[in-house]
Amino acid sequence: MSHFVALMVLTCLKYPERSLMLHQWIQVAAELRASLGDLYGFSAIMTGLQHPQVLSPLPLASPSLPPLPSSLVCSFISRQEIRSG
Repeated sequence: MSHFVALMVLTCLKYPERSLMLHQWIQVAAELRASLGDLYGFSAIMTGLQHPQVLSPLPLASPSLPPLPSSLVCSFISRQEIRSG
């Protein structure tokens, strides 16, 4: 799943398209976590969004990207710590 997410983002060749695709995947991840309680799907999507190829072409502080809700980021970080620890 994470490779599919990364591929979908990387197929967008223009910054506005890529920004919209990132936003849509972030919304999907948030819905998986909040509505369905699917932490595995949430983690897979967030892992796909963290691929080096996805992160490298875009600046991290792009004004066209919506900010991540802090609760979403905290839950992903805590989930990653549980998996690694």
